[in-house]
Amino acid sequence: SIPTEIGRLTNLEMFLVHDNQIDGNIPTQVAQMPLLEHLDLSSNNLVGNIPREVGYLQRVYQLDLSSNQLTGSLPTDIGLCTELRRLVFATNQVGGDIPSEIGLLSNVHELSFFDNKFEGSVPSTIENLQDL
Repeated sequence: SIPTEIGRLTNLEMFLVHDNQIDGNIPTQVAQMPLLEHLDLSSNNLVGNIPREVGYLQRVYQLDLSSNQLTGSLPTDIGLCTELRRLVFATNQVGGDIPSEIGLLSNVHELSFFDNKFEGSVPSTIENLQDL
């Protein structure tokens, strides 16, 4: 699992632990890394909700949580990550509506949400994403 002490790594810019067998939840303390620019936790055995605190990662430009067993909904606070260029949540169990706040991610070049349990319509705010 990812220890809560991860939040003490305040100078960390990249945390890439993809393609392992890491289990447990994504700790909310990940948001305490103010310089983090690239977070890749893909292809592990992570479970639980995507913490809303992920939205506090103001400098993150790549966020990949794909190929885990994450549940719940995509937090609306994701719209606060205005530097995001690549947002990947594919192949999880994330459901509910895709939040309209996704339209605030004006720098996004890649959105990948396939193989989840999303419902409803794609929000009209997606038209704000001119770089897709």
